Amino acid sequence: MDYQDIIYERDGGKARVILNRPEKMNALTRNLQIELNHALWEADNDTTVHCVILKGAGRTFSAGYDLTSAGGARPPEGADQYAAAYRGRVKIDDDIWRLEEGQRLRMAIFDMHKPESLLRIGRTASHSMMYR
Repeated sequence: MDYQDIIYERDGGKARVILNRPEKMNALTRNLQIELNHALWEADNDTTVHCVILKGAGRTFSAGYDLTSAGGARPPEGADQYAAAYRGRVKIDDDIWRLEEGQRLRMAIFDMHKPESLLRIGRTASHSMMYR
């Protein structure tokens, strides 16, 4: 998988996952969470990897969740403002599904079998990532 918002590296028995949105202080978008989830499971399934190091590019680990609409993506031309602001959905079932999906994405760091280490340099929001 080609990543846009993270960097995944393997070196010896270590896997490094780097949050790579330094211009946004590595704020978490849905795409970054999907890529992070994929990379963590990739490292967990790789028998040559014995631990995972998670860090952020730039001056901070993470500013937390990106609260801009869709991580800065522009709504389609002529889209209803409410639908554009709320990811194009207006039914509560859709929002509940998205919340549950986000929960599954965040749980990979707890569910994987390999030890992980969080390398924090600089400022970090108090709830930027959940880690053990």
